[in-house]
Amino acid sequence: MRKKLHAAAAATLLVLAAFTPNSRSNTNGSRAACTGSLSGAITGTYTCTPVTAVWAKANNVGALTINTSGGPALTIGIGFTGTPTVRTYTNADAGALSGVSVMSSTAVWLASAGNSPKQGSYSLKLSSVGAAVPSTRGNAYPVHGTLTAILAPVAGSTAKGNATVSITF
Repeated sequence: MRKKLHAAAAATLLVLAAFTPNSRSNTNGSRAACTGSLSGAITGTYTCTPVTAVWAKANNVGALTINTSGGPALTIGIGFTGTPTVRTYTNADAGALSGVSVMSSTAVWLASAGNSPKQGSYSLKLSSVGAAVPSTRGNAYPVHGTLTAILAPVAGSTAKGNATVSITF
């Protein structure tokens, strides 16, 4: 069940695995603050590492993941067409291949787009995109912004009611 629920996030992670950025720092070299919260049907708080978006030139796909610590378990992978730019990305965008999920025991909440059944919603606003760090397979970009996702209960799990994820990075 877990494998199926994270299909969209896994696809996004494949893009990220294509290369490793040289840095997880912001454009001036310092570590950026990254915090988040979970509210609604389930609650939690999170800290996260600085966020780097990537772009793979082989298929013109951009993506980012947000690695969090805290609880309950939170997985975030957002994929989109093209290089990351200052704009708002949503689950309704053409080329969106994404998953934001929360798991707690047998309860699962999900916002997804792309190959998974569409459910829930998200809005990823990139407020700044730093200079490209090139690699042979594409580029990495330090980014800052916000993510707000409304996660719906996954059928077959014990989740009830919606949960809201809010991350600032």
